Amino acid sequence: YVEASAYPTEDKASCPGASPQRLTVGDRATVCTKIDRLIIRETASSTASEYFRIYPGTVVKIIGGPKCSGDSSWWLVEVSGGTQVFLTQQGSDGYLNQTSQGWAREGSDSEDPYFLCPIN
Repeated sequence: YVEASAYPTEDKASCPGASPQRLTVGDRATVCTKIDRLIIRETASSTASEYFRIYPGTVVKIIGGPKCSGDSSWWLVEVSGGTQVFLTQQGSDGYLNQTSQGWAREGSDSEDPYFLCPIN
């Protein structure tokens, strides 16, 4: 269920080639992919190093951005310590020892119109 106010409005910006932005700094958002984990990266680029991946339903805080890269809007997100994540380097699940931050794409692909959805 998504509230009507969560849909894009005319006053939101967008990066070239990207879906309209629905987030702003200070917002809380949830990973709203159907199945896929959301990759948290070192910089706002799909080729940047992966820190970890977070699961659908994970809540993050938007602390920076947006940056435009590769037809996507990227946001600097903060993920709370204790959050279950997929540790890319180890190839297994784990939990964050401390609050961490990294860059995430707002969306989208053929499966998910958005990867991060605002919490109202």
